[in-house]
Amino acid sequence: AQKTVEYNSTLNLKSGIKAKLVSGKNMTSKITVKVQTPGGTALKKISSSKIKSYKFTKTGDYKVEYSVANPYNKKAVAKAVMNVKVSDTKAPVISGVVDQTVAFGAKLNLRTGITAKQVSGKNITANVKITVTTPAKSTSEFAGTEYTFTQAGVYTIGYSVANPDNPQAVAQASRKITVNADTRKPVITIESSKANTALTGTPYDVYAGVKASLDQTDLTSAVTVKVTNANNQTVAVTNKMVTFTEAGVYTITYTVQNPNNPAVVETKTFTVTVSVQNTT
Repeated sequence: AQKTVEYNSTLNLKSGIKAKLVSGKNMTSKITVKVQTPGGTALKKISSSKIKSYKFTKTGDYKVEYSVANPYNKKAVAKAVMNVKVSDTKAPVISGVVDQTVAFGAKLNLRTGITAKQVSGKNITANVKITVTTPAKSTSEFAGTEYTFTQAGVYTIGYSVANPDNPQAVAQASRKITVNADTRKPVITIESSKANTALTGTPYDVYAGVKASLDQTDLTSAVTVKVTNANNQTVAVTNKMVTFTEAGVYTITYTVQNPNNPAVVETKTFTVTVSVQNTT
């Protein structure tokens, strides 16, 4: 006989099993039950207290042997065998999925602490698939390990794994990764060699010698500039150049935003003294 049962299920090993002498005497109560577990080499007798609720705690093939001797002839023994295939077909279990808050730009190994096992205990962590949904609601599969969080807001990290013995049984879990706003201030650098004097009527490059960055990111091209005279009146900048028409002291204000968080702004001022150009 052949049976198929689910891992960790219980079975009355004597259910439906009967034994009689040729004369008709019922010998069912005298049946001896022995079980050989998967990977085992010997049949082991099962106590009467466990026969009615025998638990299959291993996956694989069990061999259940029934035997009963004729009480009038101990050498006359009847035997029968039932093969039981124990399968683990349920959805696996994913563990270690915990929400987290990180700094902007943080790098995380999305597999750290994540485990997946079949109900029977077989480790299938290597089979876990990951998807990442950004705060902008863009979802993609992530095949790597370390992920860099480049958007402020809430990411959803999805984990899924199929039972290798039953691909239709899939476990899913997800966690939220909250990324704090990027509060880093950009840095504006003005070279010491930048000219702090100019002449009227001669174009002056307001951007020369000015650089901006956010850590390793160059933000120089994002710098905006405003030029004002001593009366706080704005002077026009054309093609990065200013042509001063009057002598005096002018203030150049440079501004740059954190591109990841426009609310974080850095400014820096530079003073230029303008003299009248001698035309004689």
